[in-house]
Amino acid sequence: MKRLIQLLTVILVSMNSLHAENWPQFRGPTHPGRSAETGLPLNWSATNNVLWITPIPGESWSSPIVWNDRVFLTTATDSGQTCRVLSLDVNSGKILWDQVVFQQSPRRKESRNTYATPTPATDGERVYACFGDGSFAALNFAGDIVWTNRDYNFYGQHGLASSPILYRGQLIMARDGSSDGADKKLGWQVPWDQSRVLALDARTGKKRWQGKRGLSRIAHGVPAIWEHDGKAEVVSEAGDVVQGFDAQTGERLWSDEVIGEGKVPSTVLGDGLVFTAGGWSGRDSIKAFRLGGQGDLKETQLVWEQKKNMPRVPSLLYLKPYLFAITDGGVASCMKADTGELIWQERVGGNFSASPLVAEGRIYFLGDDGETTVIEAGPEFKVLAKNALGEKCQASPAISQKRIFIRTAGNLFCLAVAAERAGALPAGGLIGSWSFNETSGEQVVDGSGAGHHGQLRGAVRRAIENFGKVIDCHRDALVEIPHAALFDQLPVRLTVAAWVNRRADAKWNTVISREVKDGTSEYFGLAVVGNKALFSVDPDGAHYQNTKSEENVPVGEWVHLTGTYDNLEFKLYVNGRLAGASACTGPFRFQDRNPILIGGNSNNEGRLWVDCFHGLIDEVRLFDRALTAKEVAELGSQTPAGISTTNRL
Repeated sequence: MKRLIQLLTVILVSMNSLHAENWPQFRGPTHPGRSAETGLPLNWSATNNVLWITPIPGESWSSPIVWNDRVFLTTATDSGQTCRVLSLDVNSGKILWDQVVFQQSPRRKESRNTYATPTPATDGERVYACFGDGSFAALNFAGDIVWTNRDYNFYGQHGLASSPILYRGQLIMARDGSSDGADKKLGWQVPWDQSRVLALDARTGKKRWQGKRGLSRIAHGVPAIWEHDGKAEVVSEAGDVVQGFDAQTGERLWSDEVIGEGKVPSTVLGDGLVFTAGGWSGRDSIKAFRLGGQGDLKETQLVWEQKKNMPRVPSLLYLKPYLFAITDGGVASCMKADTGELIWQERVGGNFSASPLVAEGRIYFLGDDGETTVIEAGPEFKVLAKNALGEKCQASPAISQKRIFIRTAGNLFCLAVAAERAGALPAGGLIGSWSFNETSGEQVVDGSGAGHHGQLRGAVRRAIENFGKVIDCHRDALVEIPHAALFDQLPVRLTVAAWVNRRADAKWNTVISREVKDGTSEYFGLAVVGNKALFSVDPDGAHYQNTKSEENVPVGEWVHLTGTYDNLEFKLYVNGRLAGASACTGPFRFQDRNPILIGGNSNNEGRLWVDCFHGLIDEVRLFDRALTAKEVAELGSQTPAGISTTNRL
């Protein structure tokens, strides 16, 4: 099932997670967009420094959040009607659960928005989510719905794009919409008095308070918390205003004037200042206001204003003593945070929606085309790397546990340098990784980044408690991975591995195989035959050999099987332990277009299936090298905490 690792590695990873920084809400823990993590990748691509890739159903631009061994996401399927919260394993990307929380009626939104744009938040016990119609849901880490609140319906001309934050047992969110009545300009282009900042009790979902804004217009930013003099204020920007509210009562304490509607960038604080940007129908500028005061302050607290290259969607990034920005059109700038003086301004190129992050003295600008420009976080503009994923991106990334999490239109990428991949797949040589995480459809996605996607051919996905999704195979029901040129380049080395849970059947049960032609044929295959695990090879079609396990493979239990070949010998491992080996030399001579089959075999270009597996299969891996005994053990010898290998069919 899930990738199994040695007990020592599990302990070390668990210890590391205690010291790792969680990423519990939009733009991180306490300082928007700043991470204390080290050991992050500088360079990556869709195939390099990718720990895992998981397909995510539906449409959503909410950002991922991370707490210890869990990643959480929201999404909306069925054209935005079905609202879902997902939990993934941080080490494997396996979808642990995918919970539908409620249905909503999609209303108007801008094309760049979705019906599940708000990023969830977590306190380590529950995950809190909000969706396009304004409804909230809280779930525990097992995926059970603890409460929902549908009392605060939302309509905005642009849709809902703000996100909730957690503070001292409260779930706090800005609600800056517009009228759904006859005059659609009200609250959008014409100020109104119906916007608010809302706080719910995180334990019960009941209202704690709501702070009325007074006259304001539409906005989408996320609030920030300002703690000072033993007190705390919720600082939040809307169209035409930036305001402070008492964090315990919701009383509006002060209000500065910042003309402009449709503001998207979130509130950023630093050294007693609040930095604002964005909006239409106002002055296009970045402004800094002195925090605090009482009442309607207009612009009396304005410290400085910078009129060059204001971002309308990406948020600002404060890193003392500088303030960084990236415009929607790809112009980056650095200012002195205390004066607004422009230090540098350079064109990065491309279009941007995601907010920038900083870690290890590097700033990460994620573009809409999936390319991340990494620059030095300092007074000189220096590009360190440009990393393309080749997929559309608008969600802001997350950083945790020496990893970067990037959501694209269809996938969630987990990026990590090879040296930090303890407990993950062995680094290098992975050319096929099929975990069957997909929620619907016939496609089986290759998580290796190599693009070797397959198709269900009669096999069906099943959700297994504590394991996520697996495939159920039987006669004439398997998975086909179409021929690819890279599969012909396995002449002298390879590794195949999979988790299996078989039904009682003493016949030939193939787990994964490739056979070239009728009669004598080049072949490799991993199987259970006559109750024994078996790995067989025939490099040239004339020297078929196999090695079997001495012990029976149990029925109704999860077992990990691995076969390796290094042009000297081939080896069979069961649950990470060597079960058989035999000498064998010679390159494979694959010369046709036969597919790789999971759950069966064919020697006729996939047109005739034989020796089909009867049972469940999960996490199938294909490497273009022979893994070492240690690496095989990391794949299969130790069960993750809390997971039993026994799972009766």
